[in-house]
Amino acid sequence: MDFFLFNIFWVVLSSLIGFCILRKHILLALLSLESCNLGLFLAIIFYLSFYYSESYLYLVFLIFVVCEGVLGLCLLVSFMRGRGNDYVYGLEMLC
Repeated sequence: MDFFLFNIFWVVLSSLIGFCILRKHILLALLSLESCNLGLFLAIIFYLSFYYSESYLYLVFLIFVVCEGVLGLCLLVSFMRGRGNDYVYGLEMLC
């Protein structure tokens, strides 16, 4: 049980560190956020399986994660069509 919690913590922490390090590319930042969401989803499953029996919270969290992913990919596609690359430093030119 402690090993499982440690692995969940490690997934979330490594994805947040990856998000901070790989922030130059939008696609890599989105992948890091998705892995963080996966770790949080596992933590929610682990927590709710011991304390509560409702399963609708899983679905609500997954709906928010899917909406975040779709919105991020839509912004990535529109940005790549306009600029030709996915570098974040190109966002400063838009302002």
